[in-house]
Amino acid sequence: MLAVLATGCVRRSEARELPGVGARPAQIAAQRPATRASSVVAGRVVWHGERPRTEASAHAGNVAGCPASGSFEALRIEPDGGVAGAVITVEGAAGAEVSANVVIDQRLCEFAPHVVAIPIGGRITLANADSVLHTAHAFRDGESDFNLATPPGLRIARTMTTAGVYHLRCDVGHTWMSGWIHVVNTPFVAVTGADGTYRIEHVPSGTYTLRMVHEGWTPQGSSDDHGVHGPPVVRTVRVTIARSGSLTQDFALP
Repeated sequence: MLAVLATGCVRRSEARELPGVGARPAQIAAQRPATRASSVVAGRVVWHGERPRTEASAHAGNVAGCPASGSFEALRIEPDGGVAGAVITVEGAAGAEVSANVVIDQRLCEFAPHVVAIPIGGRITLANADSVLHTAHAFRDGESDFNLATPPGLRIARTMTTAGVYHLRCDVGHTWMSGWIHVVNTPFVAVTGADGTYRIEHVPSGTYTLRMVHEGWTPQGSSDDHGVHGPPVVRTVRVTIARSGSLTQDFALP
């Protein structure tokens, strides 16, 4: 365990408690000032047609301290078709810098929320509510970006300074654990909730590309036994946002 903690690269400056963080799971907890002539972009990601067969993830070997199985996190569809965990970005929309703070907990040997999104400069807090050791090993573009040991009860704050999609996993025997951090170049981003809905406020008027990204749900091979699904599913649409109005834009899967 000491060896894992050493490789986890926990710095004293990072291991601190952040009050008032993570009030709304999977969404940015940001203080975004209202702008003049701004609008709301909202909608829903909905699954149409036959649903793929999914199975609860088996927790290999029933590892001590972890449940025997967990939910199928790569694709969560509500009975009425709403899809959770899709990231919606208003590309090209400029806005004031926001203070974004998101908590990612390791609970019941899963990353929770499974997907988060923040603007560049936002801060994540990695927490461990379990009674067993975890790590938060993040990969960006297939390369290791950071690897932090997270003993029970520890909270580690980290500022995200580089845009990209980060895949989180645990390297201490919990190969099924998987999470995603989307770091984007705009403050106008949201993650769909359990019902598939999203809402992005204070978007300035103009014409932009609205982009939806979902991680994908087809199992992919992995040389190190970590569960991977994909490829990512991307949908884009060009939209014009009026002054002080609202725009409803839905996305369809698959």
